[in-house]
Amino acid sequence: MRILKRYSFLLYVLLPVIALIMLRYLPGNHFHPGARKNATPALTGENLVSRDSIEFLGGDILVLTALTGEKADLQPSDLHERREVRRLKKFKGKIVLLSENPSEAAMAWMILAQQGVRDLYIATDIGSGRELKYKFRPDTTGGI
Repeated sequence: MRILKRYSFLLYVLLPVIALIMLRYLPGNHFHPGARKNATPALTGENLVSRDSIEFLGGDILVLTALTGEKADLQPSDLHERREVRRLKKFKGKIVLLSENPSEAAMAWMILAQQGVRDLYIATDIGSGRELKYKFRPDTTGGI
């Protein structure tokens, strides 16, 4: 009991400081564990859908223009806003990210998938014949 009285001032200061530190850092972690589970669709290509076949996904579909220009539905600052992420989590269908730059859509997909948004897809030009526009011709000079 004498020890508690002797160090009571220290306890009154340390306990609130520790509690405030815990409050600051615990709810701030919006990323869910399981990087392997999140990365599997990207590695296998399951998250890619051609622009022509978006309507064949079935169910409700929300198409977001990702990070492109002034009329974008999804700005980079929206990717970390709780309100926007909560809205996307509540959507009961498939979400397709559409962007002129595929790396922007992939970045948005990664961030949203880490935050727990499910049924995310990236619209690509795969399947529309654009990837085979030019025939591959190997270098015939034999090297330099």
